[in-house]
Amino acid sequence: MKQQLMDGRGLFITYNCDNYTTDQKETMKPRYINVDTWCQYAYQPDFPSHCVCVVGWDDTIQQDKFLKKGADKEGKMVDIPLPPMPGAWIVKNSWGAADSIGQGITYEPWGDKDSGYFYLSYYDQSLVDEAAFDFNINFDKNKITHQLNYMSSEKLHGVELDNLVTTANIFCADTDEDLVEVSGMTNTENVDVNYKVYLLDSKDQQIDTGKLLCSVDHTSTYKGFHRVSLGGAYHLNKGQYFAVTTTQKVHNGGPYIMSCWYDCNHDGYDKKMTIDDYFCKAIVNPGESFVYTASDGKWTDFASLKSELEKTEKGKYYTYDNFPIKAYATPAAPSPDQTNKLAPTGDTLPFIELIIVALVSGLIVLKISHLKYCKNKKSVVQ
Repeated sequence: MKQQLMDGRGLFITYNCDNYTTDQKETMKPRYINVDTWCQYAYQPDFPSHCVCVVGWDDTIQQDKFLKKGADKEGKMVDIPLPPMPGAWIVKNSWGAADSIGQGITYEPWGDKDSGYFYLSYYDQSLVDEAAFDFNINFDKNKITHQLNYMSSEKLHGVELDNLVTTANIFCADTDEDLVEVSGMTNTENVDVNYKVYLLDSKDQQIDTGKLLCSVDHTSTYKGFHRVSLGGAYHLNKGQYFAVTTTQKVHNGGPYIMSCWYDCNHDGYDKKMTIDDYFCKAIVNPGESFVYTASDGKWTDFASLKSELEKTEKGKYYTYDNFPIKAYATPAAPSPDQTNKLAPTGDTLPFIELIIVALVSGLIVLKISHLKYCKNKKSVVQ
């Protein structure tokens, strides 16, 4: 985290905030934050409830700056533990930040000197979801994005396996284009990822019997989204079906990982399996996403696996979307040495550019994408 800050990036985090301010002394009791020093320490594991930005650190913040008495679950004031060691992150909150005025946030005095800043102990037990972002400010608006996971969720489930597992999405080129990049998502650190692109004669062709167009290896130091160059431009004619596969293995002999995109369904929402104010329904059509495992020695349609997952005791409260595998291309002239005999199926709506802000389990993510919605392929958030 310190290295990311030294490299000039603010760090997104989520943590449990007790919403306690100096003007709430009559109605609320502090659990974790000392509003005299604006130092917080969650001494017990607690569910994240708020998102903030880490902008620095101070190794000299002493333990006696933190709250010594806090409210328990019944609201009774009790002695609470202090952090085991000195040191805290310097955090900027949107609350109390004067520069947030006009951005849909009401200005209220909060934080050190009413600035929106506070200290969060290195040892706070509610701090999770650390993330840093690199933004491409020269994004090519003409770039074509192929994707299937439209559900606005940031929950990623990783299944660890001893034997090889490969996931894949099948796409269709809607115009003549040059494929230049692919992307995927890892849910742990230090993962070796192999991407392969196969040309298919039809959407029903077994993936690894197609023509291997390219293979690229990438090591992901951090978990998260990773966009990888293919090292060249690979031409696709309009109507050409192609598959992008990913194989993930933890570095230095770790397990293979299959990453699934999921969120709470209606039953999970009713059972309060989430603190979010929505539930999801992901639609995975047959012939879109596939899984290959060495133990089975075959490709399995994820649409059928999804149905099985959502019948299990735990999975029945969740819905699973297509794999977070994408492909990126640039428009191109038709190739003179190929004929375009294949055509995409289904009625489609025009391309639209969307800015999606998803608030999921305290996680705010800004996505800028070109999305194409098909009438027979969409995910619904209610």
